[in-house]
Amino acid sequence: MKPQKWIGILSLIGLITFSQCKKEINNPFDSACPPDIWAPQALSAVQSGATIVLSWTQDITNISGFKIERKISSGTWEVIATVEKNLLTFIDSDLIGNFSHDYRVHAYAGSNQSNSIQIQITPVLTDGLQGTLSYHGVNYKTVWIDGRNWLAENLRTTKYRDDSDITTGLTPTLWNENTSGAYTVYPHSMIGGLNSDAEVLNAYGALYNHYAVTSSKGLCPAGWHVSTEAEINSLINYGGGAEIAGGKLKSMRTAPTAHPRWDSPNTAANDHYGFSALPGGFFAGQTNEYGGLGLYGYWWCQTSGTDPDFGRVFLIGYDAAWAISGQVQRSIGFPVRCIRNN
Repeated sequence: MKPQKWIGILSLIGLITFSQCKKEINNPFDSACPPDIWAPQALSAVQSGATIVLSWTQDITNISGFKIERKISSGTWEVIATVEKNLLTFIDSDLIGNFSHDYRVHAYAGSNQSNSIQIQITPVLTDGLQGTLSYHGVNYKTVWIDGRNWLAENLRTTKYRDDSDITTGLTPTLWNENTSGAYTVYPHSMIGGLNSDAEVLNAYGALYNHYAVTSSKGLCPAGWHVSTEAEINSLINYGGGAEIAGGKLKSMRTAPTAHPRWDSPNTAANDHYGFSALPGGFFAGQTNEYGGLGLYGYWWCQTSGTDPDFGRVFLIGYDAAWAISGQVQRSIGFPVRCIRNN
């Protein structure tokens, strides 16, 4: 065979081989495709309020989507989101202040995975920085105080974290004798200016017994819990101590402002941190009594009392600047504030 003919055949084989390699290289669904060439690029992380906004680019679009992983401080890597291939951004609102947050993003195509691209940022979450949290279809305001993330509203869920219903509609006798979780809503007929129990629930939250607070089903959203007495006392101390912290934590909404509000004089209220404490009152089944709305803000702590029939509460009044904690019978219905796990 002539040399020129061999050269032609070899050239043709080379062209076929090159075309096959090129096809494999550009097909992430083929396991032979090198994982580095279809990895995301140009990952950036920018803090926007109480969120971190991640963005990246992707040259090869023949993929399934992206997976985002996060590691906080010296913790372990966790997958926090999977997004579609046409989405090149992700917003992380589940932050812990003043700790390094490492993120890495990789593309995936079927069961194949590209190399990842990584970035680190340490969010600065200052006092009063607000965010939002959705739980069982309800959007709540959140606020950062002393490096901790709190609900800035009273909890109003009618379901546990596991989506099961919280018992309600009990008679006063059954409420008082009950030793499992339950809630009630302050009757609108006792409040001028609110026309339904749904309006009361939205304005002041639900009144839960302490058994709901400590239920293994979970009252607060995943990653959150009902505050402990130690966390409440830390908040009080951060606010300057028991004699003045109440003023810094109270909402400035005062009658005759529309509900939700404090009764006048709402002494020393300045809502310094945006905690926006509001007086949701209480329910005592033993005496079939609803009371305190507008006058006193009570919030359950998950901490139990010294007696097994008692739980610890946090209390602020309308006519003073104080904020204190104490213990009350577990059967009493009080509002709840949740705090994010650290």
